[in-house]
Amino acid sequence: MKCNSFKRVKKRSLVLLYLILPNEFNELQKIRLKKLLECIIKMKFYTSFDEKTFFGHTNTIYFLININSKQIASCSEDNTIKIWFKNTRKCIETLHGHTKGVSCLAKLNNNQIISGSWDTSIKIWDCLSSKCVLTLNGHTKGISCLLRINQSFITSGSWDELIKIWGLNSKICLKTLKGHSWYVINLVKINNNQFVSGSWDNSIRIWDFYSRSCVKTVLTKTHFVLCMFKISNNKVATGSSDHSIKIWDLLLSTDIITLCGHLQYVNCIIKINNFNIASGGLDKSIKIWNIVNGNCIKTIFNSHSNSICCLVKINKTQLASGSADNSIRIWNI
Repeated sequence: MKCNSFKRVKKRSLVLLYLILPNEFNELQKIRLKKLLECIIKMKFYTSFDEKTFFGHTNTIYFLININSKQIASCSEDNTIKIWFKNTRKCIETLHGHTKGVSCLAKLNNNQIISGSWDTSIKIWDCLSSKCVLTLNGHTKGISCLLRINQSFITSGSWDELIKIWGLNSKICLKTLKGHSWYVINLVKINNNQFVSGSWDNSIRIWDFYSRSCVKTVLTKTHFVLCMFKISNNKVATGSSDHSIKIWDLLLSTDIITLCGHLQYVNCIIKINNFNIASGGLDKSIKIWNIVNGNCIKTIFNSHSNSICCLVKINKTQLASGSADNSIRIWNI
């Protein structure tokens, strides 16, 4: 259904509601109802859908990344990675090689991407030849997150509670970092020397890449960290099992802003600009937030028919979402 048609259907439905209900209200209530309906008709979430839906995966889509200005990559529980043209929504390549669901992706350079899987392996793919050029093994449970440190080093986090640093030239694990007591879910680089990990053990840990040690632990109290994104060198945003988003000052080791509005788990967060972030949740909604005043400035309700698993900003005005309904959608922001 096109966006204008969608708005007309909604408007007709609301007008019909207004015609049916007045007998139940006094004059003041009628005026308030009319104003409410007018506001709803004008709300932005009716005009956010850009009529771009990508179909091709046969199971949950876990992760999305930009390859370049024209292409994105997605990975899925269907064991595959797909490369798409953004504008045409055409899948131009499907990468096969993992034996279980592909849980995470990272861009290595303009021609190569990295994938992690529940089959415990990490693979590096050449996007031009569509071939796997390197497989790394070492984790004992599924890979849940990946991070490019630079062209020569990457890190991985796993359900085995470990973080591993890999040398791509030596093709071996250089160091295994221990500290978390449950699944390592996120890895975020905050500067040239340090990266941050988030875990279901209710903690955020800051690691020094060169000393390969944990330099600080920030406790998130009683709720799982489900997703994390860098806001600035000293600040990260986390999504939680308590349905909230928190902005953390890593120097102060405390949360400074709490954003509330999602009705279920917050699965993914991305930074839009210096003032705004976007989040997606188990409640099927995508929310745009002002992180200066803590306000939600836009909500896209029921953006998919199942939970939102991942988000990626694809240009200055659009983001893409991946869902457990097996589809990818483009949204105007």
